[in-house]
Amino acid sequence: FAVLQTELVVMMIASLFVYATSVFGYALTAAGVKAGQLAVFGVALAVGLLTAFAFSASYGISGAVASTACSWATAAVLSGRLLRRVGGDSGYVQAEARSTIRSRAV
Repeated sequence: FAVLQTELVVMMIASLFVYATSVFGYALTAAGVKAGQLAVFGVALAVGLLTAFAFSASYGISGAVASTACSWATAAVLSGRLLRRVGGDSGYVQAEARSTIRSRAV
């Protein structure tokens, strides 16, 4: 493990992005934002593919780890920004809540 110590540290940092993206994803789903999540993960997939082709061939395992970190960092940042935009628009969230309450009352 000592040989890949740097890669393991980067993977642990990338796992923080995975956890943040998961929390943001749960919050976005609860807010009813599904189309935005598709766009976020589409961009994250594109970043992951591009960085995998760019880094893996040249840097091997280190490049694959960097690619994974870039992909999840992109997903976390974009999910966080989307959540902030949706959460800041309290009118949207309140309107969704009212429509949900009305539909359950019927």
